Amino acid sequence: MLDWNLIKMQTEFIYTLVSEIDGGGNFFNTCNEYLDFQTNHYEVCLQEMMITVGAWDNVRDGTNTITLLGKKRPTTIIFIKPGHYPTITALVDGINNAIREENDIFRFKPSGNIEADSKVYALVGWNGHFVYDGKTLEFKLNPNELLGANSDTRIIFCREISFMLGIQALINIPPPTVKIGDTIDVTNIDLYRNTLTILWVLADFIEPAIAGPNLAPILRRVPIQLTSGNFEHSMFFALE
Repeated sequence: MLDWNLIKMQTEFIYTLVSEIDGGGNFFNTCNEYLDFQTNHYEVCLQEMMITVGAWDNVRDGTNTITLLGKKRPTTIIFIKPGHYPTITALVDGINNAIREENDIFRFKPSGNIEADSKVYALVGWNGHFVYDGKTLEFKLNPNELLGANSDTRIIFCREISFMLGIQALINIPPPTVKIGDTIDVTNIDLYRNTLTILWVLADFIEPAIAGPNLAPILRRVPIQLTSGNFEHSMFFALE
């Protein structure tokens, strides 16, 4: 039987962790050597991190909201389905589907009473959908969706989606409102541009540290330039 007490760790060593394809940011590796962090204390640092384009979904939980505004309905927050959207067309479909799903709860069968139905129609759902022509996105009325739906529908994307679509130049400013008739130039947008404002690296082999109200095994906190979306340390870089 192998006696682990006879195995001595090097005073300094480098361990490389590699994530699986589509593994996201939560992964683990199995080391082929015994690592003893109990006998002696070790200082652990993150030497280098390489991030490939598309390493995580460009629409994620918590950064996938659309706020709907209108005179005839209370403010409503809806959600784009999280996932990887490789093309503008796919992302536009995801946005329109989120609006359409919200409208589905307002569908009803007319009673035949014109006066009563007209009062109900005035309160029905939202209107507006995005049309992509290869160069621009236009937010326009969709008369085939709902009769009497709000014609004054306005939307506010969350900062990450607004930044990714090029609606705003900086990710750390309040996103603007998009109203019926507005067009967005998307000829130069990059769906893979970084929309993270900070990156935390956690590891279960280090002592936990206090970060705000949380106690977590934080290996590194990576600040990101909010003006450009780039990492602030050269040890972190994206592979093109």
